[in-house]
Amino acid sequence: MKLRLILLIPGGRKVLEAYQDSLALRKEHLQYSYQVLKRYGNMSSATVLFVLKEELEQSHAFGRYGLVSALGPGFSAELLLLRWGEKAATDWPDRSKDEMMVND
Repeated sequence: MKLRLILLIPGGRKVLEAYQDSLALRKEHLQYSYQVLKRYGNMSSATVLFVLKEELEQSHAFGRYGLVSALGPGFSAELLLLRWGEKAATDWPDRSKDEMMVND
């Protein structure tokens, strides 16, 4: 498995620069992290969801792997391994709450 994408929490400019230095990333690898930081600031670990939203609006090859990493208060860290499937969530049929079943 080869990671093609890394989505990191934009905890601040220094945090992003530390990620770049320690992981040997270029600034363009973290373009959405920088954009979200500039637009919204640091919103703790939930900020990475805004970065994920930006990335999900792009197209990705089937089977491509990515990693999402967030940091929270105190010392908490969250990691999520992604793998792109055949269909994006936006391709799924719309279903109202009334149609949703708990065991769907």
